Amino acid sequence: MQMYRSTLSVNGEIAKELLALAREKNMTLFALTNQILETAILLMKMGVDFQALRNLVSVLKILRDVDAVVIPSDFLDKLIYELYKNNQKELLNSFKQLGMELAEYFKLEAMDIERLVSLAQTLSTLLPLKRVSLRRLNHTTYELSAVGVGGRVESTNCVYYFIEGIFEKYGLEIQDKTISKGLINVRFAEKF
Repeated sequence: MQMYRSTLSVNGEIAKELLALAREKNMTLFALTNQILETAILLMKMGVDFQALRNLVSVLKILRDVDAVVIPSDFLDKLIYELYKNNQKELLNSFKQLGMELAEYFKLEAMDIERLVSLAQTLSTLLPLKRVSLRRLNHTTYELSAVGVGGRVESTNCVYYFIEGIFEKYGLEIQDKTISKGLINVRFAEKF
């Protein structure tokens, strides 16, 4: 490997962070910056958006913190369908409660609705969700659309209750909703 000597200028705060991290990792500043730059170059060549990568790391931290388990969506749809047949009310309440509990974790990474939707869009890359979008209708009213939220209407309904629980913890009030197999469209506003 050929070495090339060059001077790189970085923000003073970043330089302090690099020095502290190098000490913490028991690495030389040379080794640490080369590792960081090599990784960044590889990711950029792969077309990775750094904001999306930051969101993905946030989502992965949350999933790790809550001991999330990944299972195939068809299997989950079948489980939900059976539980829905036996006790719909309890199942829907469980999903709403889960949304409320996870909202506390989401708030660590996303304090406002725009950041929450950005986190959801990142999460959609790990789940069978096809699209999550947010549209501001006016100063306090939004419209959320989610496509690919369940292979059965029962699963989609459960996801809606999950969203309802999150919205409740964020102080958001649902004004109108449309739910069909794999599609949720919700108009909501901030509570005052």
